Amino acid sequence: MKSKQTIFILLAIIIYACSNQKNEEYLYPIKKDKKAGYIDSTGKEVIKPQYIYGNAFNEGLAMVTVDTIMVEIKSRKDFFSDSMIKYRDFKRIIKYGYIDCKNDFVIKPTLIYKVPFNKEEQMNGNFYEGLAVYQNEHTLKYGYINKQGDTIIPAKYITAAPFSDSLGLVSIENEKHAKKFGYINHDGEFVIEAKFDNAYDFSDGLAVGRYFWADTNGTRIETIIINKKGNMIGRPLGMTRLSSFNEGYCIEYNMLFDAVKFIGKNGEYATDFLENAGGFSEGLSPIKIKGKWGYCDTTFKLII
Repeated sequence: MKSKQTIFILLAIIIYACSNQKNEEYLYPIKKDKKAGYIDSTGKEVIKPQYIYGNAFNEGLAMVTVDTIMVEIKSRKDFFSDSMIKYRDFKRIIKYGYIDCKNDFVIKPTLIYKVPFNKEEQMNGNFYEGLAVYQNEHTLKYGYINKQGDTIIPAKYITAAPFSDSLGLVSIENEKHAKKFGYINHDGEFVIEAKFDNAYDFSDGLAVGRYFWADTNGTRIETIIINKKGNMIGRPLGMTRLSSFNEGYCIEYNMLFDAVKFIGKNGEYATDFLENAGGFSEGLSPIKIKGKWGYCDTTFKLII
């Protein structure tokens, strides 16, 4: 009897701890008086607005910005006209760290992100699979840190995306000084070589890679679906745009016909043309037929 009671008490403690952890992880960022804070699912203010920016919580931590530094305007001579041109190396400098749901800094706000002109104000620095992207403030290249703020994968990539499906999408400069995308594992080793001109994150064991080249007809694009070995699934899809995979399907956006089709994990079309559609979530996808929106399930049967 005592052993059963002990097991029951232990289970109750585990369930209570897990439920608390789940609730804590789902704090939502808000903006008030130009400051970022956090509320829970009931709308109660848990962390008062005090930060310049605040990302959503993920894996128990949130990236918060404590300071932004405006970049000094510089001047240089224009190569062609000899007149002076005003410029900045990048938009601004962001100083940030990571807090937990009690508003304690787990990683001190000493990290630096120099925002390039062609990027958003805030990089996706959330933790995924225990790692987050960081930038080396001197080389401006990207790598990954763990939840203690230690460098796990050195900053040696031109771009880096959060890990998804155990792989990280990164880009490097090849010997011809062209940017190429590939995929690394948690040890920073290339699992799929950097050979794509553009690529998307892995999801459901599949990803989308794209090749660009120029010929007499202009810029050409070849889009392919790959597995985690880098092998092509199905056939090349030509000049088209694909979404990431969600619940077994991705969406092809055909710019020529202004319509969409679903593609399955075998790389084959699962539907005829639709007017529009969105990715699957919890077994349903929004689709547009004859000017009206509804929802279908993963067998493409209309549910709503």
